Amino acid sequence: MSLPPESDEPTRRLPPTGPVEPLPAERETVRTVIDPAWTQEILDRLRSLRTSLALVALLSLGALGVGLWALLTKEEESDARRGASQQLVQRLEDRVEALESETEDAPSQNAVARLRGQQQQLEERLKTVEDRADDSAVEDVEADVRQLADVVDQMGEAIDQLDQRVSDLEQTSASP
Repeated sequence: MSLPPESDEPTRRLPPTGPVEPLPAERETVRTVIDPAWTQEILDRLRSLRTSLALVALLSLGALGVGLWALLTKEEESDARRGASQQLVQRLEDRVEALESETEDAPSQNAVARLRGQQQQLEERLKTVEDRADDSAVEDVEADVRQLADVVDQMGEAIDQLDQRVSDLEQTSASP
């Protein structure tokens, strides 16, 4: 940047800029009479606001004082809280480890879902087998049971006959 050459000529007049606009006329204002009831209401509300602000300030100062007192008197060991003992921490860690191992051993949701599916398939197969069994199978079993009962009765009679013969032989051998 270069500076303009210094001129030795005296201060000269500025050229005119043109006609000057006239200043706008002042606005007219109308002054209304303020209702004294409104003034009284506003003053009452301001007083109420000041009172509530003073109460809040007193309450906050009281809370600040109590907090500072508690902070400054905490240095006494009887008031200070002590941390958990090493034993309590170790017991808590053991419980956490036990719970973690239980969750690791637990079956996954997929395994449980597969097991439920297999269980439903077995139930369906059982129903189909039960439906296939007709009355003839039951009648066959009943006939077998009757036949076995007859055989048992015959065997019982044969045993009774043998027992009678043994008794007769014992009597004849005891009488000579």
